[in-house]
Amino acid sequence: MTGGSGPGAFVLVVDDEPMIAEMATEALRQAGYRAMFALDAFSGMGEIENNKDIGLLFTDIVMPGIDGFRFADMATARRPWLKVLYTTGYMGLVRELQVAGELHGQILDKPYRPDALIAAVQRALD
Repeated sequence: MTGGSGPGAFVLVVDDEPMIAEMATEALRQAGYRAMFALDAFSGMGEIENNKDIGLLFTDIVMPGIDGFRFADMATARRPWLKVLYTTGYMGLVRELQVAGELHGQILDKPYRPDALIAAVQRALD
C-alpha cells in the first residue's frame, strides 16, 4: 500500500465541473496534501492506473458517463487500499439510493467550504 494518510497524502479529485475540481485541488494543496484532478471517470481511472501513490479518491457522484459510485467501485477493484470520499449537489437522490440499500460511504454535500473539505478528507483517511 502507498499513498499515506494525513497531510502529505495523495488525493485524486474527480469532478466534471472544472472550477470545483480546481478549487478542491488547490484547497487540498494548501492544507499540505498532494493533489491532482481529473474531469471525468475515464481520465480519473487513467490517473489511478498510472499513479500508485494515490491514497484517496474524492469523486463527484453525478457525472456524465460513469457515475462516481461505479467509478469508485472500478477504482477500488484495482487498488483495494484506496479510500473514497464522495461529493454531490444531489443529496436527495443519494438519500433515495441509500434507502434502497446502496450504501457507499462518506458523502460531502455541495456546495462545500474548503475547511469542510479538509475535515472530510482527514476523516476519510483515518
